[in-house]
Amino acid sequence: MLRTLRFNFSFKLYSHPLKPLFQSSTVFKTLLSILALTLISCESERKAKQQADSNESDFYQGEKAQLNLGDLSNELSQAETDFLRSFQNEPIAWQLWNHQVLEKAQKAQTPILAVAGDGILRQSREIIKTLGTESDLRDLLTQDFICTICDTHAHPELQILSYHLAHEVKQQPAPLNFIWLTPQGDPITWMPFTLDSNNGNERRLKNLLKNAVAMVNDIWKNGSQYAIENSRRNNQDRNLRLTFSNSESFGIYLTTRKEAFRSGTRQLSTLYRSDTKTLDFSGGLAPTHSLNLLALGSLSKDLTAEVNQTCLEASTELAEELLNQSLRDQLDGSFFYSKRTPDWSLPFFSKTLASQTQVIQSLFQVGVLTNNRSLIDEALMTLRTLNTWFESSIAYQSPMNDPDLSGRFLWDQQQLSKILSPDDLSFALRAFGIKKSGNIPLEMDPAGLLSKLSSLRSPYSVVELSESFGISQAEAIERLQNIKNKLKTHREGSLQFFHEGQLSCSDYAMMVRCFITAATISQTPEDLKVAENAAEQLLSIYYDGESGLHRIAKRVSAKAHDYGNVVVALSELYQLTLDESYIELAKKILDEGMERLITSTGLIGESSMKNSLIPTEIISPFMIFGESSLGLMDRAALTIKSITGSRDYDSFRKKAKSLILTSSKNLKTPVANLDFLTTCAYGDSPLIAVLSGDHHSPNGQELLTQLNSRKYLSFLFVRKQSGSSVFKELSKIPSLPNQPSVTFIQKDAILGTAKTALEVEEMLQDLLFSRK
Repeated sequence: MLRTLRFNFSFKLYSHPLKPLFQSSTVFKTLLSILALTLISCESERKAKQQADSNESDFYQGEKAQLNLGDLSNELSQAETDFLRSFQNEPIAWQLWNHQVLEKAQKAQTPILAVAGDGILRQSREIIKTLGTESDLRDLLTQDFICTICDTHAHPELQILSYHLAHEVKQQPAPLNFIWLTPQGDPITWMPFTLDSNNGNERRLKNLLKNAVAMVNDIWKNGSQYAIENSRRNNQDRNLRLTFSNSESFGIYLTTRKEAFRSGTRQLSTLYRSDTKTLDFSGGLAPTHSLNLLALGSLSKDLTAEVNQTCLEASTELAEELLNQSLRDQLDGSFFYSKRTPDWSLPFFSKTLASQTQVIQSLFQVGVLTNNRSLIDEALMTLRTLNTWFESSIAYQSPMNDPDLSGRFLWDQQQLSKILSPDDLSFALRAFGIKKSGNIPLEMDPAGLLSKLSSLRSPYSVVELSESFGISQAEAIERLQNIKNKLKTHREGSLQFFHEGQLSCSDYAMMVRCFITAATISQTPEDLKVAENAAEQLLSIYYDGESGLHRIAKRVSAKAHDYGNVVVALSELYQLTLDESYIELAKKILDEGMERLITSTGLIGESSMKNSLIPTEIISPFMIFGESSLGLMDRAALTIKSITGSRDYDSFRKKAKSLILTSSKNLKTPVANLDFLTTCAYGDSPLIAVLSGDHHSPNGQELLTQLNSRKYLSFLFVRKQSGSSVFKELSKIPSLPNQPSVTFIQKDAILGTAKTALEVEEMLQDLLFSRK
């Protein structure tokens, strides 16, 4: 700039008509001085403006704070979930997790302390309670920070962020995470915390918090602008790490989806151990997506007959073993959500609606694809049990006091003898495999804390029990049920539960999907009506045309999982009924999700950056057994694309596929991204069944019912020949006069037409399962 100004000045001096006047040295020096002052003034103004912009963006100018922390009060009576509202009477001035937290921190010129917890974990509840009851801890936190609690049930993106933050400091994910933030929402530092089984937790928590608080205060008070700038820069780097946007392989096709399905399924099948009936690398959650993938592999013609057989055995035996083991609460038929040990001999005695719906769907999937009616019946029975949760709005429940004490979830013979008659006790000891020394394996309980205690498992079938006691199967079932009722009544009288009554949008959508599956199996109008009514309730509670989809009863914006589950649920309902309103709304909601959640990389983030308090684009390209955002949204996009013919989502699906497969390769384990791999069972160009003619006629309904068999719906999509403006017209489809028919197309090529349900079945067997 200075060089340019000098050039201009020299040019003007050379060409000016008063040139002789300026040749005087005094005048010349004066002009140079004026120019220098002008340049200095311009530079000062530029620096002042730059500093003002910096101050405005950094929210910290060293001026007097406009907000006194002592004036804040506890706001959690207005919080979104029961977990948060349980702390509304705590002496800590907990603030709501919203954008006002950032504004308050700006006015108070202080950092934010966000405590990210999950109400289903007793440790989260106990630690937060300790923060309020221990005066030293309370003073330590409230004197210098705006304090807020974040419920990961309402904001699951915080759970994923906490996982990544723990990974950055080389620590395991914890039930509770302390995250200090700038007034812009950029993390300064963080501390995961887990209670130890030994005493001294309060002292350890106090020491850790003292060190963390001292560090944050030192950084903030001695260089807040430096802290803000570096936190912002670190967060920008974090965006690159979490989204893999700097990956050299990003956007490159690594393999076809068919190859991904074939390779992943084959590798997963090799992990099953038939001797112990376990699946290696099974993680802590129920391996529902493993069951789904193995069940699909049992029928796929893209795999060898040997792999088909291995998948068949693995899926059925693993499902039956999980039902008999302690994954299932043998007293009421529901399922625990996680395990503490390599097998299911010792689960965490907490339950979530979300995980149980996944178990139900997996039992349906395995039962239908492997023709195992007992698994289907188990799924239907569990769905009836879970429906009471649904009607009572229970998102999850967790024991308030110690669930490991005898007579609650674990039992000893002395406790059982007080509850049961001698005859019942004899029957129960054998039915549940209860031993005097306990049936918790030593490797699961090396400290011997649970010695002489037994979990309620079912190592024997009803047939074996009836033969062992010389009674009929009906009598064995009745005796077993009476025993369960007595034990359940005792447990309910000795154990309190914490209940979360705020269902998320995903919870609701998964229940709708379970009802839809039950309707496809029963083929009754009554079950279909249940599914349609549940879908109507879902939309009335969580969706409106103006503000769109929400996660918690229109108080929290929807997350990627919410959009994905709702779109898939409505699409499945369309395929079952061919009611165009369902698919029109599904596409509208998917488009809304794409518009709100697409990040700068072209991928789906966990939540809208506009509504996010932490300015980090967080995606979950891989999760063990759980559904990843990309995998679920890829399934939603494929479903809408296949049914409507829309090409709007091709770019997203290409990027999502590349990133997911890249992350799987980096993990070097086939159990990642199983939800994505199950979608890959549709192949790169899914088979589409197009129903022409009057689908309301008896013949049309027969054809539609045949197409909606869960055996076939895992490999194809169903649509009408023509529809509203959201459908791509299929002009080449043959239409038979006065007779409904089904035409199968793939890659826009017609593969054949069927006029009866029998012809449909024969053609599907040939197209989907027969090796050429």
